[in-house]
Amino acid sequence: MALLERVIATSSNEGDVVLDPFCGCGTTIDAAEKLGRAWVGMVSLTPAGALQVAATIPSPW
Repeated sequence: MALLERVIATSSNEGDVVLDPFCGCGTTIDAAEKLGRAWVGMVSLTPAGALQVAATIPSPW
């Protein structure tokens, strides 16, 4: 996570959009969220994988 936060922080500005075309478990979008970036994560998952991503990213509700 620390490496992703460093990459995102040095390569974008707050409010920018971070694209993660291979979303996986949501670590990149979690780091982007923590740093105040908008994000787009594209993923094709099984239902179990979708639950993992949902558990990783913070909920706005």
